[in-house]
Amino acid sequence: MQPKSFTHRYPHLTRILPIKIEVGQPRLLISNATTARFLAIWDTGAYNTMITNKVVRTLKLEAYGSASVHTASSTILSKLYLIDVILPEDIEIPGVRATVGNLPGFDVLLGMDVITSGDFAISNSLETKEVIVSYRIPPRGEISF
Repeated sequence: MQPKSFTHRYPHLTRILPIKIEVGQPRLLISNATTARFLAIWDTGAYNTMITNKVVRTLKLEAYGSASVHTASSTILSKLYLIDVILPEDIEIPGVRATVGNLPGFDVLLGMDVITSGDFAISNSLETKEVIVSYRIPPRGEISF
């Protein structure tokens, strides 16, 4: 795998990390797979990736099963979809299992399944009042301070 990386700067100190990505039908299963752009959010507190019904409708995805989703307040049964996630700089993470849920203001929640596919770092610049997110794939080892 060719090493790839990107850095995204948020122009203010923030606790919400949105990012524009592409989501696609799984190319492993569909030869002429389509993709579309969506607004996603990084969530280090989520085990798995979640998409909205808007993503399902836009890409005409077909469920292949169901899974239990544990939220802060309950457990729900959700349909399960296979998607390809394309991050900035054409970093493609194929075959991501995604459940469906309500994500006010966003279409995709990127969970630890995607985050741990590479190296992920969040830093703050108190001087410029920015939050900086960097991601690289494949992972190259420990980032330690």
